[in-house]
Amino acid sequence: MIFFKFTCKLIIKKLKLCYNKSGEKMNSFDREEKIQQIIKYGKWVLLVLVVFAVFFLIKNSKRTYNNIEDDVVVAAKKYVADNNLAITSPQYIEITKLSEIEGTELCSKASGVMVTNTNGKITYEPYLNCSKYQTDTSVNTKYIVLVGGNFIVLNKGEVFNDPYYTLKKEADVIVSGKVLTTPGIYTLTYSAYVDNILKETVKRYVVVTENDKDSNVSGLINETDPIITLLGDKNIVLQLNSRYKEPGYKAVDYNDGKISRRVDVTSNLDTKKVGTYFITYKVTNSKGRTAVAQRTIKVMKFKGDVEISLKQESTDLAASTNIIAEISGSTYVKLIDPYGSVDSRRTHTFTAKSNGVYTFKAYDIHGNEYVKDIEISNIDNIPPAGSCKALVRGDNTEVEVNATDNKGIAGYSYILDGNATGYITDNTYKVTNKSETVSVSVVDIAGNKATLKCDVTVIKETIVAATDLPTNSGSGSSSDGSYSNGGTGTNKAADLKNYKLVATQNNVIDLANYTEGNVAQRVNKDYYDSCLSFAYYYAYKLYNGDNLNSMNAKDGAGYVYASKFKDLKDNNKQTVLQDVYSQVSAGKPTVLQVSGAKSANGNTVSRHYVTVVGYKNTVKSGSTMTDKDLLIIDSWDGKLKTMDEANSRYMISGYDTGRTGNSGYGYQVYNIIITHQEKNT
Repeated sequence: MIFFKFTCKLIIKKLKLCYNKSGEKMNSFDREEKIQQIIKYGKWVLLVLVVFAVFFLIKNSKRTYNNIEDDVVVAAKKYVADNNLAITSPQYIEITKLSEIEGTELCSKASGVMVTNTNGKITYEPYLNCSKYQTDTSVNTKYIVLVGGNFIVLNKGEVFNDPYYTLKKEADVIVSGKVLTTPGIYTLTYSAYVDNILKETVKRYVVVTENDKDSNVSGLINETDPIITLLGDKNIVLQLNSRYKEPGYKAVDYNDGKISRRVDVTSNLDTKKVGTYFITYKVTNSKGRTAVAQRTIKVMKFKGDVEISLKQESTDLAASTNIIAEISGSTYVKLIDPYGSVDSRRTHTFTAKSNGVYTFKAYDIHGNEYVKDIEISNIDNIPPAGSCKALVRGDNTEVEVNATDNKGIAGYSYILDGNATGYITDNTYKVTNKSETVSVSVVDIAGNKATLKCDVTVIKETIVAATDLPTNSGSGSSSDGSYSNGGTGTNKAADLKNYKLVATQNNVIDLANYTEGNVAQRVNKDYYDSCLSFAYYYAYKLYNGDNLNSMNAKDGAGYVYASKFKDLKDNNKQTVLQDVYSQVSAGKPTVLQVSGAKSANGNTVSRHYVTVVGYKNTVKSGSTMTDKDLLIIDSWDGKLKTMDEANSRYMISGYDTGRTGNSGYGYQVYNIIITHQEKNT
């Protein structure tokens, strides 16, 4: 700025063309001389201005972190392509797996790219956690805004504390999923409901990585050492009396940025004497923490022409990796690998079985030693760990695996009574036969395998007798006209000997006794539109064996278990009944769409939802079962009932409710999809 002011004053001074120092008017000769002077000075001024402009452009063309994020994504796409990765589940590619990208020197090793597959569309989302920058991973949504972004990166051992969400529009939000402290990718699902209708689902991915010495809570901390990177070889051979040329170095610090100018270089190198010498590079950051690097220089009397080239065969995660050593030079004699093996061939293959620095030494005819190092970081020889549970109900065996791995799980092979499946990506497996011995072979991305023996729980189905179950009766109307009460039914002294139940008789009756008049739509008018939620509630509580004392109408109406169910719709009534038969036979209550109140003209009915808890013993298959064979707990009043059109509870389709086109649908049932660790067996 000072120089610019000086230049302006100079121009102004030289522009006084018409008058001399005494104020007298100049003659034409003096004016011409003055003009020539101005042209002379003007050339220099123009040159200075051009230099200033170029400097300004260079200064302001500095790469932004957005540019760096773009480069990281490009590198991640190349990594996926080069390694033929099939993105069938979310994957997180850490920045350490990618080629060196300018600008990431000041970023945590926990940085990387989240890769997801949504209906065949692959999405790459960068995440940089740097000394003065962190990527915003939030996405545009209609209802739910996830605090902290749509994916979060943690280090192994860190406890995840959900920062939850804010709402753009009023809605009820149900959160499902869990996050462990072991490495892996975990999914949390946030579902927004408005008037009991699902409006939006937002997923948050939580990535748990290996411990990163440069970060804490996935962020950078002050108490870290600077990093010195030596350019060129760390081991250099020189001919006696030759000249040493410094290959260069770089130094960065998470707090101070690029600090190469602070590096102190010391050396005892004397190229006039044969020997081994060292060049030491030392840098200290503003926190007083120091980093040191060293380069070895060997001065030889008779320098040969030997050169060692080291190449890693593959950078993919694996239990081991091959290092290819190629040696050139007419004076070459032998090579000694890191295990001490001697080889005189010019190509040598070495297998590395752990991460670290591997040193190769070559020798020439003069006895000179040439050293070359290579660092290996892609080896994973740690097998997966975890546990599994098998649940045997009737003729069905369900297996669920809870396994973790430091780099990620590739697949599961289920072994039931000695018969193994191929490797699949799903950590749950169901087969329609009883199995006494169950185990699972788990393989990680690197190919390491572990066999987990499963804890097998056999649930015996009990059908017991009581007294006669009365036929339901009732008017078929409710106080608000929106639902039919479906008859009076009974919860007491019921004869269940003619029914196959999803649980013991006592559990079914206990639940119905508790829900009647207490946890149902009829409790008060605020719950009149919550039939589906109450039906979810009954089914989950009964299947999970929960303490009934924890039940209340507010929770029952709050759709707290909506995420535990998945619906099936079909225009064929028998298809849905077959599904109900299969679910109940496996001991799982289902939530069924049935009739509610009729319209004023009697042409349509409102939809209603009840919980199916059994079917008649006379039914031997789903193909012959009717809705009259079902035993239900009605969400309207919490009573145990049979199904009968005369008693205002019978199966209907969406079209029966007057819905048409895309808003219409067939018959509908909701099935439990909860995990076994949630199930108290």
